[in-house]
Amino acid sequence: MIFADVIFPIFTLPFFWFWVPWALPLALASEAAVFWFNYRQIGSWRLLAGVLGANAFSWIIGILIGMVTIPLLPPNVGMSSDQKTSEAEYLMPYVLILFFIAFVLSTLLEYPVWKLLGKKRPFKSLLRTTFAANAVSYLILVSILIFFQKAFGIDIGF
Repeated sequence: MIFADVIFPIFTLPFFWFWVPWALPLALASEAAVFWFNYRQIGSWRLLAGVLGANAFSWIIGILIGMVTIPLLPPNVGMSSDQKTSEAEYLMPYVLILFFIAFVLSTLLEYPVWKLLGKKRPFKSLLRTTFAANAVSYLILVSILIFFQKAFGIDIGF
């Protein structure tokens, strides 16, 4: 399965698995819609290849970054087993910070992939479009995260 964006590897953690099926198609479709809206002349196969290729590339980089950064998270100190604070609540502030970092990284990583796809017929304002596509997909991801945290009663401060 191909995931989208640098942030997606964090959702392979045990407490995030339940919302990946909702987020993946929406994130990919939103990016495809932004590119199609800006470049209507783009062919369906080229659009599909761009969205899947760019997001697969940023996902792989996200896995590599996650392998380094997740072990660096501070330990869950001062929490006894009888406290109601879950591991998800503890990690949520870090996840929200990672969303912003991952958004910037996704944009910077996906831009060259689209640039390669546009060698024969260059895209105008490609960096701006890549930024907009990632902004829309990350807004969707954050919205789904907030929805599920409310539905499952995980307090992340919203």
